[in-house]
Amino acid sequence: MTDWTALPPTQDFQPQATGVASQGNFQAGQTPVIQVPGKKVPIGAGTSLSQIVKQGGTNTLVDQIVAEEGGSPHGVSNNPGNIKFTGLSGQTDSGVKAKDGGTFASYASPEAGRQAIADLITNAASGKSQMYGADPTVESFKKIYQGKDGQPVYSAKGFSVSPSSISQAQAIPDSSTVYADPALMLALLPATDQRSKSLDKSLAAGDQIQEIPSIDVGVKDGVAKITDYDGRRRLQAAVDAGVNMVPVSVRGIGDSKIKELEGLTGKKVPFDFS
Repeated sequence: MTDWTALPPTQDFQPQATGVASQGNFQAGQTPVIQVPGKKVPIGAGTSLSQIVKQGGTNTLVDQIVAEEGGSPHGVSNNPGNIKFTGLSGQTDSGVKAKDGGTFASYASPEAGRQAIADLITNAASGKSQMYGADPTVESFKKIYQGKDGQPVYSAKGFSVSPSSISQAQAIPDSSTVYADPALMLALLPATDQRSKSLDKSLAAGDQIQEIPSIDVGVKDGVAKITDYDGRRRLQAAVDAGVNMVPVSVRGIGDSKIKELEGLTGKKVPFDFS
């Protein structure tokens, strides 16, 4: 699986897409339905997310998720989807730690918190997310959402990334900050057996990564070819710690529409993160 995803989902949710959420009427214990003129379409485990979104059922599914999640964690504002802070627009760092690492995001209003959940649903329903697959169902979506299947790991003992480093990368012109499988990134870069003793010592002491890995690319005919890179040892440290999703700054991409990423090793992978 090519694990590219913009602003990643975690077991505490991490959305990135577009959608509109509003308050709904789902009650725990009821079977939610999509209200379509002339009929009601039940939202079952096998219902396609794309069907739900197309038929206007996003808000109903948001209601269901909010009911199942039980509201914002203590000390966190307007985050009923338990979304982690990654420096996204509209997020502030609550400082409240999640069990699997990182901290929860707070939002300015209940509507903004619900919108974040709707964004993730819409993103997954688009079929462009490698995390969720081409045509996810409610069941497959929730398995990842709730950390029961295919759960990405963004931090672990021995590796975590400073949120400020992500914000700094996002501010670089003509660049895009994405999340990728570090093992995949390593396969695109020249091999080396060298280690950084200072990096290993710093991470062992619990220090966070202060500069995320980056790749410089040249774009031609829809292919972004890596021309330079920084952070290979940081990528290896992530793999060694069991982390399978890290932020990477792709520089020189501008507004180009990219279909593939070509590494310095000649390997090509789909550039289909969303």
